[in-house]
Amino acid sequence: MSTSSTPTTEANATPTEITLNGESYTMSPLGISDLAMLEREMKNSAIELAKEAVNRMSPALANGVLSDAVARASRLSINGADGQQYMSSMEGMTRMVWLSLKHNHPQITLKQVVGLLDQPGAMDVAMEAFDTISGDAAGDTGNSHAGQTTAST
Repeated sequence: MSTSSTPTTEANATPTEITLNGESYTMSPLGISDLAMLEREMKNSAIELAKEAVNRMSPALANGVLSDAVARASRLSINGADGQQYMSSMEGMTRMVWLSLKHNHPQITLKQVVGLLDQPGAMDVAMEAFDTISGDAAGDTGNSHAGQTTAST
């Protein structure tokens, strides 16, 4: 018996063109490896926050906090509420856009994407493109996002 399953991110998914800061880019659906990378970054982010917090603690207390952070991070899942919260954060959304762009623009760096998204309206354009990619033409905003979307300064 053989079964095949396509992740929601790739089902009915179509790459879409966007324009950021006067340049044309193609955003593609996120695959399993992209979601795994997002999950890994979400876990690393939780541990890094704990590391920053322990700087002013006694070593014994710091070890306990770090142990708890690692244990909590190991239970985080991109498919759970924590994953949804992470993907709704600026860090998560930026990483999603970067991973989406890397499919057709393999040389683009996270730093370059941060610069592109720092333009007025750029994050909105990118998030609207995710609605198009996922086949959700109306998105959460009720606006149609079909076709090319643009943000520039």
